[in-house]
Amino acid sequence: SAHGDGAAVVRAGQGAWLDGAAPQALTLEDPAAVDAWRQGRLIVYHRPLSEVVDEIGRYRRSKVFVRGRALAAKPVSGVFDVGEPDDAIDALAASLGLRMARLGDFVLLY
Repeated sequence: SAHGDGAAVVRAGQGAWLDGAAPQALTLEDPAAVDAWRQGRLIVYHRPLSEVVDEIGRYRRSKVFVRGRALAAKPVSGVFDVGEPDDAIDALAASLGLRMARLGDFVLLY
């Protein structure tokens, strides 16, 4: 609960977040993915490239961009070490046959 305005019961295998004063949507969490996150790994199953890049990008100082809607929607599955986000981006690009351009800390995948 948040300041008594709303409450949610979160059971094993579920997650929730606070948005303002009330808990928002309960979601089912993959226990393997939660355990991997605790160990610095990101596990993704058939998620759009743009989402995976954004998630890995949370562990970098600067943004990673994906050029084009078709590429951004490309499905990705894999395990990535977020402790080394640049290595994770390199592995992602190599596994999908993408080209990369770097400008300082910024990365463009195309």
